Amino acid sequence: MTPLEAGLAIGAALDRSAVPYALGGALALSYWAVPRATADVDVNVFVHDELGTMWAALGGIGLPMLLEAARRRASS
Repeated sequence: MTPLEAGLAIGAALDRSAVPYALGGALALSYWAVPRATADVDVNVFVHDELGTMWAALGGIGLPMLLEAARRRASS
């Protein structure tokens, strides 16, 4: 999966779950300026009560391993 495909999948999953978010970094920059090589997707998720909804939405598109690592990091 390319970074663009990943960004689109993440955006679609969060949109379906009504979780507010923004894509950033080189992926977003390429929309406004000359594209540059990137191998990641920067996602800012704006959650309070929607945290469980966000985990479920992203886990539903195949990111459970990354989400579990983020959970561990957030709880430490």
